[in-house]
Amino acid sequence: LIPINRLRWQMGNSDYRSMPSDGESLLVMDWHNFTDEILAGQQFPISYLLELAGDEYEGDYISTITYSLFLP
Repeated sequence: LIPINRLRWQMGNSDYRSMPSDGESLLVMDWHNFTDEILAGQQFPISYLLELAGDEYEGDYISTITYSLFLP
């Protein structure tokens, strides 16, 4: 088991940020700062970084990340 606090995320070329605690949610972005032209057909790349400390065991690891999209 690797703790969730070792997983970091970023959107685009921004700095990596810590994941919220287990069971918590996080607002990644909202539509208030974007015009219709910017939102139409845009992609917002999200990437993840797992910080390893050397105490991990070899094998497969699985985690669930849920994304929700709310349209105004």
